[in-house]
Order: sequence, then structure tokens, then C-alpha cells
Amino acid sequence: MKSLAKTLAVAFMFASSSAFAQSCEQIDQALAAAYTEMSNHSHYYSNEPDSKKQFDSATAAFNEAIAAYTIMEDSLACPLKLADKAGVNIQTSDDGKFRTISWDELNGGTMHHFDGLIQYQGKQTSHILTKAINGQVWELHTLTLPTDDGGERSVYMVIDHGIYSTLVHSESVTLYAIDGEKLLYPNIIQTSSRKTNTLGFGYSTNSPNVPEKMPFIKIDAKQKLITLPVVIESKAYPYGEVTNRQINYRFIDGYFKKVTR
Repeated sequence: MKSLAKTLAVAFMFASSSAFAQSCEQIDQALAAAYTEMSNHSHYYSNEPDSKKQFDSATAAFNEAIAAYTIMEDSLACPLKLADKAGVNIQTSDDGKFRTISWDELNGGTMHHFDGLIQYQGKQTSHILTKAINGQVWELHTLTLPTDDGGERSVYMVIDHGIYSTLVHSESVTLYAIDGEKLLYPNIIQTSSRKTNTLGFGYSTNSPNVPEKMPFIKIDAKQKLITLPVVIESKAYPYGEVTNRQINYRFIDGYFKKVTR
């Protein structure tokens, strides 16, 4: 407990001195300490009478640490292992040019509120988009795909999870790419009705075919394949019944198209 209190004290001192340049290790320590304290005093896990005050203080320290991270030089190279271990979800692409940082704000009821940022390396500058994620990111996949001009580009696939109540959850995959200093949202998924950069579904968590291991959406980089379950309307499971059938989208002629695997 003494070491945790000391670490948290560092986090609060860090939060009150945002003008002071922080190292990767210091920011990682501050994020981990503050989020651990948020978890300990969230009403999800604690009924102590002074938990609300301590939770609010820890949340403020966490937000200050996130703000300092966004202005830290070479932050994409910072592994943030302590923060990840504490429950902040850190996902970095294979090429190190794209990252998501997402977290449960721990202040909701049966509906969980998530927040997060997207960070990417442009041709010359690193960029950060705050308030860019509203779900918990499960996985980040990097696919190298051919372009129309005969070249190649990296496409980043973010799989995230939403919690709207005990029974109502969602899952989606969203595609991103980088062009110079711009973050693109490539509409290269061809559905029956449109071209889009995202696929997703809502579902009832008590549906009998809900897989034990998440995420449900699978990415096969070698086969350039996106696989997700078929979810149907159901009176018994009104928020979506997960079936044991699958939908497959394979990258063909510039688009992910529905195929029979």
C-alpha cells in the first residue's frame, strides 16, 4: 500500500505540474497509478463513503496524464506497459505508425462510458485525435493491401466493444489508413447496399451462441479476410441473436467483398 500511495502521489504531483516535461516512464507511471486508483474507488468495485471524492481526484490526475502524453515528443515510441497492465487498453500497429489508447471511464451504470484517442505518424509529424473512440478496443490489425496504381498501403483495422446495458453489447471493426499527414477512412468494404469503412452488430449477451472468447470478429491478415457472426432478429433475444453461422469478406479487386469461404 505504501508503494501505491507513493506512486499515486507522483501522479498527483505530475498532474499539478503539467508544464514540466515528463519522460515516457513518468507518464506511464502516472497513468497506471491514477487508473488503478480510479478502479479501486469506482462505484463498480467500492462502497466506501469517501470513494466518490477519491475517484474524482484520481480521474483528474488520469486526464492530466493523458493530456501530457498528447504533447510528449516521440510518444508513439513509448510502450506504456504499466498503463496497459493497470487496465488502460494500448494497441499499437505492427509498423508502429498507428496507435489506439482506450479506457472505461468507470463512472457509468450498466452502460459503460468509454473514451480514447487515435494516434498516427504522418509523413513528417505525429498526430493525435482525442475523443476518437467510444468503445473498448480489443484488437488492432495491420494489413498491407494493394492500391489501384500498383503500389501498396497499410490499412489499420480496429476492433472495439461497446457495453450499453447488462444485456446489450456491440462489436465493430473500423478501417483507417494514412496518407501524408491525413488520417483516411477508406470505404473499401463493399456490402449489399453501400461502400463503407466499418462493419458491426449489436447483440443480446444471453444469446446461446455468444462465443466465450472475444472478440467475435476475426481478421486473417494472410488471407485478407474479415469474419463476423451472423446476428438475426429474435423475439427471445430482442437485441440480436448470435448464430453459429458466419459472414466472410475477402479483399478482391480493391474491396472487401462478401464471399463463401
